Amino acid sequence: MVDCDTKRATLTATLLTRRENVREKRMTISAITIGTVAIIGASLLNLHELPRTADWFHIAGGVGEGGLGVLALRQRFPRAEYGHARNPLRDIWTRPETSIVFAPLVWYYLNQPKSTSNLSQADALRNRWELLVSLDAGAKKARSHTPGEVAYFGESGTYTAEELTVRAAMLGQMETEIRLMNNDLTILLNEIVRPVTKR
Repeated sequence: MVDCDTKRATLTATLLTRRENVREKRMTISAITIGTVAIIGASLLNLHELPRTADWFHIAGGVGEGGLGVLALRQRFPRAEYGHARNPLRDIWTRPETSIVFAPLVWYYLNQPKSTSNLSQADALRNRWELLVSLDAGAKKARSHTPGEVAYFGESGTYTAEELTVRAAMLGQMETEIRLMNNDLTILLNEIVRPVTKR
């Protein structure tokens, strides 16, 4: 389930990034076209000895290119409604007594302290996610967008490509912890099942 959520978030982020790139490409091509038309038009007007009109043509071309540049800078990032009713991130974030997303064995493993520290895997994940979420919030302030908290831990939300990438990173970290648990269990099972050899 976690693997599927990670791939779905990554795919949706990729699609949003493509949409954003197509829009930027159109604006760039439009700006180049306006600049080209302005240069050619002004050159033709200069050939016909109309320098004042050519100058106005240059100015109009520059204003058109500048306007498209400002539009490119001020464009809103594409967003997508993204639902996640069975949100595995929420259980790690809120730490309920029993999980409705994780199997009891997995939930027990995630909540047990590691042998080297007092932190459990769930605590360590939450600490890393707090850093990711705070970096994402800092990036939003730097982009001067309205501060709306993304519902990483809710049932759904409206995400940008960048926010979905953060979500995919959190899911990937959780998936790594679960795979480590699977490796530990495989090693334990091999030790239990391995025949005792004579010395």
